[in-house]
Amino acid sequence: MKEKGYQIIAAMLLLLVFAVVVIILSSKAGAAYISRSWDRNETRIEDMSRERVWEETPSKYSGISISEEEYKLLAKIVYLEARGECAEGQQAVVEVIFNRVLDPRFPNTVEGVIYAPGQFCTVPMLDSAYPNEMQYAAIEASIDSDGIVGDAIYFATRPLTKNCVREIGCHYFCK
Repeated sequence: MKEKGYQIIAAMLLLLVFAVVVIILSSKAGAAYISRSWDRNETRIEDMSRERVWEETPSKYSGISISEEEYKLLAKIVYLEARGECAEGQQAVVEVIFNRVLDPRFPNTVEGVIYAPGQFCTVPMLDSAYPNEMQYAAIEASIDSDGIVGDAIYFATRPLTKNCVREIGCHYFCK
């Protein structure tokens, strides 16, 4: 009788451990498409049912504040401007936008930079952009990065200035 009680307790513990593992794995997988925002010293991941605060991750771009709408807008512009590029090339496009936000010569918001006159010829096509996890991953990589394109504030399929810092895929990244 005593042995059967131990077996029941062991089975219940095993079931509890299994349930905890499933919950942990599903919460990590569910984070792929949820909206993100960050402020000065922390990265926040939010969805409709919960908010998680990741550990402090100061980076070059930790001073940039971005709303959920700007996050989606940023993913769309990366999709339109660089969807055929490698992950590093898409991250570099995000970093150019962040560098502009930090540069006093440009608007100080992601939305302001994207909608600035004459900056992104793909803006009229934003409604037809359907970003996927690659564009969101590029944003996340940029958030945690100290920059793979330095202080580049321009990118194009040809060098725009004599001060190009990198060439990634089909794009030149210039100061």
